[in-house]
Amino acid sequence: MAGIILRWVGGAGGDALCNLLSLQNKNVYMNFSCHGKIVPNTGQAQVSGRYDPDYPLLVQLASDRTCSGIDMELLGVDVCNLIKKHKRFVIKSHLFDNEMKKYAEIIDLGFDLKFLPFIVQCNIDKTKTVLNNFTYNNSKSDSTLKKISKNLNNKQKKQLVIWNVVKDNIKQINKFALDNTSLSTEDFFYNQKRIEDFFKEKGYEINFDLQFFSDWKNINTKYLPSKKYQEYIQTKQYNYKDTQLAISERYILLALSGQNFTFMD
Repeated sequence: MAGIILRWVGGAGGDALCNLLSLQNKNVYMNFSCHGKIVPNTGQAQVSGRYDPDYPLLVQLASDRTCSGIDMELLGVDVCNLIKKHKRFVIKSHLFDNEMKKYAEIIDLGFDLKFLPFIVQCNIDKTKTVLNNFTYNNSKSDSTLKKISKNLNNKQKKQLVIWNVVKDNIKQINKFALDNTSLSTEDFFYNQKRIEDFFKEKGYEINFDLQFFSDWKNINTKYLPSKKYQEYIQTKQYNYKDTQLAISERYILLALSGQNFTFMD
C-alpha cells in the first residue's frame, strides 16, 4: 500500500473521484476536503483545498487554477516529509510536471479524443476558465488572440476560450499519453469496475453505489459526446461545419483538421 498523487485536467471528473475516496477512506491523508455535495445545475462535485502547515505547498496542488510559480524543490520537500509520516495518502494535483514522479506515484485520470468534448464542456461550465482567461496573466491564449480579445463580445470570448482549452487538452493528451492511462473519465459512465479494481489493488476503498455518485452521473450525462461526433473521430472526417454538433465538438474537429481559429455561428 502506498500513497498516490491523483492528477487530472480541469473538467475530467477528478473532484467526483476525490469525493468518493474521501467518503470511503477515513484514515487516508488528503490535501482536500469533501462533503459529498454537488452543484445542481452544472453537476460539479465540490472539493476544497486543505492547508496543512506541515506541508504548506500541497494545498496549491489542489487548486483549480494552474500551479504556476510553485517552487518544485520546496514542493519535493513537502512530499518527502509527507511520505515519512503517512504511508497512505491521496494528493489531488493539477500540476502536469513529471518531476513529481521521483517522489510518489502519479495516477492520471485520462481521456481520449472521442471523450474530449466532455472534458472541454465541463471545464467551461464548471470552472472560471472563461473569466480567468480575461482576468489573470495565466491565460492560455497566445499573444495575438489576447490582443484581439479586447474587442470581443461575450459569445466570442467564450468561443476563443473553448478553442484554447481544446488545443491545450490535445497537447496534454499527446505529451502525457492521457489516452492510455489506468483510469479514465469515461470509466465513470461505462466501466466503474475498472476504477474499483484499480484502487482495490492500491489498498483503497471505492464503491459507486452511493446516492452522491448516482446524482453526479445523472447530471453529467448531458455532457457526453454525441454519436455523430464520435463517428467523425472514428472515420477522421473532421466536419467542424456540422451545426448539429455542440460548439466544443466543432472546435475539437476544427483543431484536428489543422485549421486556424475562426468564430462559429
